[in-house]
Amino acid sequence: MRLQALGVERNADQAAIKKAYRRMALRYHPDKTGNDPELVERFQLIQKAYETLGDERKRAVYDTYGERGAAMFESMSGLATFLDPEIIKAVNAVFFAGTLLVAALILFPSFLSLRADGKVSWSWVAVFSPLFIVDVALFAVLMRARAPKRGDPHEGMEPSEEDEADPAAADAADAANQRMAKVIGSVYLIALTVQQILIALKLDDSISASWAVVFVPWYILELLHVGLGVMQTGSELAYNAALAVARERHVEGEPEIAETPKQPFLIVYDNFYVVVLRIAQLALIVSKIDGSAASLSWVVVFVPSWLWGLLKIGSVALWALAEKKAARESDSEARSAEFKSTLTLRIIGLTVYLGLFYLGVGLLVSRLSNGDSATPSTAVILIPVFIVLSLLFCIVACCLPLMFAATRYQLRQQMGDDGSADPEAQNSAAQPTSVVSVHKRIGGPADGNAGENGAPGSSTGAESSDTIHADP
Repeated sequence: MRLQALGVERNADQAAIKKAYRRMALRYHPDKTGNDPELVERFQLIQKAYETLGDERKRAVYDTYGERGAAMFESMSGLATFLDPEIIKAVNAVFFAGTLLVAALILFPSFLSLRADGKVSWSWVAVFSPLFIVDVALFAVLMRARAPKRGDPHEGMEPSEEDEADPAAADAADAANQRMAKVIGSVYLIALTVQQILIALKLDDSISASWAVVFVPWYILELLHVGLGVMQTGSELAYNAALAVARERHVEGEPEIAETPKQPFLIVYDNFYVVVLRIAQLALIVSKIDGSAASLSWVVVFVPSWLWGLLKIGSVALWALAEKKAARESDSEARSAEFKSTLTLRIIGLTVYLGLFYLGVGLLVSRLSNGDSATPSTAVILIPVFIVLSLLFCIVACCLPLMFAATRYQLRQQMGDDGSADPEAQNSAAQPTSVVSVHKRIGGPADGNAGENGAPGSSTGAESSDTIHADP
């Protein structure tokens, strides 16, 4: 129907569609045709057809799913992703690549357990090879990543605000942010890859540097985390102050701001306690291995890991107290119910997470404390890792693709076909009876004059039909 409205063939390119739209818009513009309701509606159909066919994404959806698919794509913005063929291809590629990457991650602890338990005599560089593959893949993804296209910078603005808006400045800021994100990501991946290489070479006795030198890249990563934490803390404190001012200026009768300011101490605490514990943990492990803290037991060496769980519990407890107080002050049953459900989910997730974490750390400490004993085996120590990676594999390889496919299937069912029918055939089968009777042939306005040879103004071919079907 939308192809017919512009008088173009199904394989018409963007240049032909644009040319046809201009010709048809000039012919049926209300300034030329007057207030004839039929011709005004015809002009609206032409505009709507061009909105679809002139947009590459909407055109792809229309070519794939037909009239109903295009209508759903326009009306269901939140589910538009499930209809866009290009997005579908990209999502499928992500699922496939994600499955391969998680499989490579599963190979690493498998190789590690075989080598550490003496089952194989591979070099440690070979053991770390799955991680190198993952690093290269992530770096390639980072380099190819592009920022999402900006929407209309004036959308939602008042006319006076539109004059002050500077799209060029906004695009430049987006480009700068994207470059900064790529730089930070590149530094992170490079440091992580160098760290893995140094550990493998040290285990193979290919380098004689101390473990303190080997872990220099890790300290660089932690410094990067500290810098990002400072930036995050600054932005959260600024937002916190603005939120507090907004709540103080709240005018009675206006909707109340539900969000409450966070305590500055909690902001700093949440952003830095994990980094501090990681740095302390690494320093103790390196000191123990290099001999400067040889007298310390492994139980003492892993004190930062034991503390991490307790501090994590404390963080959740502080969050729960703040949210409970906010829910009580708001006197909202909905917010109280939301708080209770969120708290329940966080407690369950934290319990499972800490259980797996402490199981792995406990087994590792037991193995290290036994000296030359190989009990428990590395495979047993890595059981929590295998559990997490196996769940991640199931999610990426099975659950997410099935959920995506199920959503697409439901949308195709709503469209009433299998998604493969010809769009124009769909239109004739799915569209209701004509809503515009064209007594003056479809080829021209009231005067019925034929247009140029083959142009939409002609009274031949498809344009001699008696009716136009409106879009749903």
